[in-house]
Amino acid sequence: MNSPYSPPPLPNTAEDWVVRLQSPTCSTSEHEAFEDWLAAAPGNPVAYARAERLHGLASALADDPELRAEAHRARHALRARPARSRWSAWALATAAVVTLAGVLGYRMLVVPGLDTAPVHLETALGERKTSVLEDGSRVVLDTDSQLQVAYTAGERTLTLARGRVHVQATRDPARPMRVRAGNGDVRVIGTTFQVRHLGGEVDVALFEGAVEVNVVADDGSAVTRDLAPGQRVVYHDTGAIDPVAPLAPDEADAWLDGRLVFNEWPLEVLLAEANRYASAQITLADPALADLRVSGQVRAGDQDSLAAALEVGWGLRADRGEDGTIVLSRE
Repeated sequence: MNSPYSPPPLPNTAEDWVVRLQSPTCSTSEHEAFEDWLAAAPGNPVAYARAERLHGLASALADDPELRAEAHRARHALRARPARSRWSAWALATAAVVTLAGVLGYRMLVVPGLDTAPVHLETALGERKTSVLEDGSRVVLDTDSQLQVAYTAGERTLTLARGRVHVQATRDPARPMRVRAGNGDVRVIGTTFQVRHLGGEVDVALFEGAVEVNVVADDGSAVTRDLAPGQRVVYHDTGAIDPVAPLAPDEADAWLDGRLVFNEWPLEVLLAEANRYASAQITLADPALADLRVSGQVRAGDQDSLAAALEVGWGLRADRGEDGTIVLSRE
C-alpha cells in the first residue's frame, strides 16, 4: 500500500530556506512560514541575507572548476546514501548550497572587496521575490523588476532600473540608505516604503518613518519633497514632480499578497498594470474605452477573471484569441 502524501518539513536553517524559496512549487503558506522564521530570532534575517548572497555567488561562479568539483563531491556523497524520502532531491540541493557556501565563505575572507560587490536582484514576468539584505533590511521585488544593491562604509544604495520594490529598511545612521530611480533619489530614515519605476514615472509611497525625495530637472535645478507616513509623490523623467498626495494603502500594498486593488482607475491604467503580471495580454478594441473608470480587486495574473468582471460589471465584451490574448470591446 502506498504511504499517504505528506508535505516536506519546513526548513529550519537559512540555507534550507534559500533553496526552498527558489523552488517553483513553494506555496503561499511556506512563504508565510518563512516570514515567521525571519521574525523568530534577531539573527535570522542576517543569516538569510548571507546565505542568499552566497547562493547567488555560487550561481555566478558555476563554471569555476573548484566549485564544480565541490558540488560533484557533495552530490556523489549524498547519492551513495540510501534514499529515505521523496524529498532527497531537495536535500541534495540544500547540501550543495551549504558546500558551496563553505567554499565561497572562505573566498570572501581572502579576496579583498568581494563582500562589497553590488548584488543584482531581478524578477521575471509574474514572479515576486523577497530578499533580506546584509544589513537586515528586507525588500520585496514585484513582477518584471530589476534592482541593484551596493553597500559601502558610508552609504547603502539601491538602484531600481525598472519595476517596483517594497523596502523595510533597518536604521543605520552611519550608513544612510538611498534609492535611485530615474532622475531622482529617495533618502531614507529607517522606514517602510515603496518605489515604483515604470514608463518614465517614479512613484514613491511611504508607510512608516520618513523619506526625502530629490529630483533633478533637465535644466539642473533640484526639487525636494518630504513625505510623512500615508503620503506618496510621483516624479517624471522630464524633471517635473507632482504635489504630495494621500496614499491609498489598500491599493499600494495589495500586490504584496498577489492582488490588484483598483478604485476608480481608468481602464487603460488598470490593463497596463494587469498585463505586467501575465503573458496573456488584455487590449482594447475601442480606444474610447481607455478612460472608463473601474473599481474592484482581482488576483494578479488572473486575466480571465479580470475580463469576466469587466464583462459583468461594465457591460464589455471579451474576445479570446488562440494565443490567450483578450480583446475588450463594447457589447
